[in-house]
Amino acid sequence: FVAEPLGRDTVMETRLADQAFTAKVPGLVSLEPGTPVWLGVDADQLHVFDKHTGNAIRFTRNDQLTTMDSSRL
Repeated sequence: FVAEPLGRDTVMETRLADQAFTAKVPGLVSLEPGTPVWLGVDADQLHVFDKHTGNAIRFTRNDQLTTMDSSRL
């Protein structure tokens, strides 16, 4: 994984279930490679994109899935 401190937050790039995964976490994080971490997700702050189209995938409170053309963002 890669951890990049950005002021008050740290951006972590890693793999999750063989998929690239990027997370912004509060504070400065310094971990050794292979250190297990546990993550929680705030659904209101979650950003997911379709890897083929680049379109944003939006989730509504009742778990309905919608997509938005990235050119409209």
